[in-house]
Amino acid sequence: MNKRIRKAAIVLLLLMIALPRSFAQENYSITEFLAKRKAEKKVAQIEMNTFRMGLKTGFNLSTYTKGFDYRPNIHLGMAFEIPLSLNWFIMPEIYYINKGGRKSVDDVFYGLNAYGYKMWVTGKFYSSPSYIDVPLMVGYKHWIDEDMNLYAAIGPYVSYGVGGKLKLEKAGNTDKYDLYDECGFNRWNYGLNMELGYNYEGLNLAFGVDYGLSDIIGVTPTTGNNNLVAYPYDYNSSTGKTMDKEVQIGYKEMRHLVFKFSLGYFFKL
Repeated sequence: MNKRIRKAAIVLLLLMIALPRSFAQENYSITEFLAKRKAEKKVAQIEMNTFRMGLKTGFNLSTYTKGFDYRPNIHLGMAFEIPLSLNWFIMPEIYYINKGGRKSVDDVFYGLNAYGYKMWVTGKFYSSPSYIDVPLMVGYKHWIDEDMNLYAAIGPYVSYGVGGKLKLEKAGNTDKYDLYDECGFNRWNYGLNMELGYNYEGLNLAFGVDYGLSDIIGVTPTTGNNNLVAYPYDYNSSTGKTMDKEVQIGYKEMRHLVFKFSLGYFFKL
């Protein structure tokens, strides 16, 4: 036992002699060395906790919460990452996005012609509204190392419709209607935006979901079962043609649902 104690004491003594010499060769003491490491760590945290601005683009699958199938679309915009702490951040975004959906229909009441006869339609509907979306999300980062992290973010968004058509393909013909002026779509809507992402240096990969919380259609469909419908046609006696008085196609309580896949790049500011 005494031999072991003596060996341990000798090893400890040698370490006490060697360590100061190694630090002396670098021209700083142990206290200075620890202070230097602490300063380096603080600098690294500052670098990790920096305001960033980025460009994001990608494709999305969009539909409505009632009656439509998915259709592919695109989005393009800017994002701003505002740090609150090393892990928490706020991310406002603004981007242009296509939404909408598609639907095949069979024998749907489409309105009345100039002579009062009911019109039935079999074909396909394509809805393609475009919006300026402004989400505001709060997120949390899990750091893997100084250049890599995973994050999750959630928050509300507001949208304003800037364009879009509804196309009806039937019997070899295509009819087009303005979604806002003719189909009764609301230009303003809002919802909830959720996003999961991966950052490596400036590169950003993200998957997001937009779920609408406001009704898209501003008026109620004319049929009791909420099928796709149109208001009655008017007959113009001066031209002898049947004119669309007002067209409204959709469902009550119909809302947007969008799945987004994004690729982006962020710059430190």
